[in-house]
Amino acid sequence: MGIEHALLSDSGIVTAGDLIIGADSHTCTYGALGAFSTGVGSTDLACAMASGETWFKVPSTIKVEFNGELQKWVSAKDLILHLIGDIERIGDHALNIAQAAQEAFDKKIHFSPNGEKELNVLGEAVNEIINIALKAFKESSKDIARNVEPLEQVVDSLKSTMKANHIDRLKKGICSIETGFIFSDIITNCERVADHCSNIAICLIQITSDNFEVHEYSEYIKVYRENKFNEMYELYKAKYAI
Repeated sequence: MGIEHALLSDSGIVTAGDLIIGADSHTCTYGALGAFSTGVGSTDLACAMASGETWFKVPSTIKVEFNGELQKWVSAKDLILHLIGDIERIGDHALNIAQAAQEAFDKKIHFSPNGEKELNVLGEAVNEIINIALKAFKESSKDIARNVEPLEQVVDSLKSTMKANHIDRLKKGICSIETGFIFSDIITNCERVADHCSNIAICLIQITSDNFEVHEYSEYIKVYRENKFNEMYELYKAKYAI
């Protein structure tokens, strides 16, 4: 009969004020008609079809302001997808960390005291960089975003140090190879979370400045490193020393 979402719109089945759910991520396009619509999983959809009811939790909203002019062929959708893509990736890595922890629990794998201490320090550092990046995102603040990159560098350094320490423990027979796989998975995913926080901060700095080009950002980082970066880096380095 036609393409799903075009058909429902053209036929007048979906109108302003309706609540629509569908097992397809493009269901949200009915928002253009003044309806609330969202994609759901097949199980949720089946239950809604059987009972005529479903359950929603209204999420909090975040206001993001973009300054400057859009380049040719760039739309508001492109901007927001670019910005939230890293947030989605953080969720992916968080899931990887949870799965690694579950594997350690299921197999009754225990880290050495020093290894566990290092993971706790890394976890605290990653938790802080996430909070800084999300606060900068919520407030559209490039001043807050500036604090992300120094901490991201510290997380990178922690990862390298932790890998070297683990190899040393492995040689001494303190840790096992199986423990090493899980240990490596966790710290690698933690480091990648920090990388995506850095991407969010860079994006915020770019979009909160008029006509902020890449070369201008490079100059900005250079100046910032000279004035503030090293100071913040040393503070974070001391705070998360292992």
